[in-house]
Amino acid sequence: MTPRAIINAIEARLGITGAPCEIRDAIERELLASGETAAAAAEQTDQVRARVIAEITRRRDERDENGEIAVLHLRGTHGNIVHGSSYVFADDSEPIKQSKRNRVSVDQIFWRMRGLDFGQFEVFGKCVLRELGCSTAKVTPHAGDQGIDFYGDLTVGSLLGADPAILKLMHETRVILVGQAKHYPDSSIGPATVRELVGALSLSRTATYSRDDLDLLDDVQLRPFSPIMALLFSTGEFTRGARHLAQRAGLITFSGSQLAVFLADRGVGLIEDAGHTRFDAAAFDAWLVRI
Repeated sequence: MTPRAIINAIEARLGITGAPCEIRDAIERELLASGETAAAAAEQTDQVRARVIAEITRRRDERDENGEIAVLHLRGTHGNIVHGSSYVFADDSEPIKQSKRNRVSVDQIFWRMRGLDFGQFEVFGKCVLRELGCSTAKVTPHAGDQGIDFYGDLTVGSLLGADPAILKLMHETRVILVGQAKHYPDSSIGPATVRELVGALSLSRTATYSRDDLDLLDDVQLRPFSPIMALLFSTGEFTRGARHLAQRAGLITFSGSQLAVFLADRGVGLIEDAGHTRFDAAAFDAWLVRI
């Protein structure tokens, strides 16, 4: 087995809540399960151990950077203990324990998102802006929405937690957030969708809409030089080309898995039940319709 195949097997066996075990024992177990003899498994374990540790670390760093969940984490001075990333240790701080308990429900949150219809997913985009702290969070009217599905605004002061009485200017400087919601759970978003949102932003900055009486973002007082954060939400994934183009254009993309992690970390749709944190569809739906 290659180091990658071994890690895939360990991930499948432990999952994100798997209890800690020696990395050497975990590797040897998968080699034995693949049909290797005890002697061959022991020898190969010594050969691949360092590469397995390096790959687990790489996957963790990559997924953490992308706002996704790494299945496995390492523990110990030399990374000699492997465990599920949401396994709760007694010496974890209370915030860390709660975060781990929340993340166990990521898959359920994700599947509830997939069950939304197109209109609900646009409302979902507005609700995420609300979680980000937007004072105004709305869905655009479908009549001539010009490629923008939801929008909101927040102040620089609110982002920094500045005292309004002291730093008034920061609370008068507003950042506009606009976005598209693409509900394609079974397909990937390509570069064409990114270009569509870039074009929509250009039209919105100059109020170049399909009707003279239409001003989509009047609520947030968008001006030609207003600072804008553009968001592209999907229940599916983004192609490498789409992510590259979005990065060059300054757009922020959120896949379905990234959104599910964000919501889990915020506790959206989660309730406490007999000392355990679990997903509750009714709580999620109540969040979705909250004014």
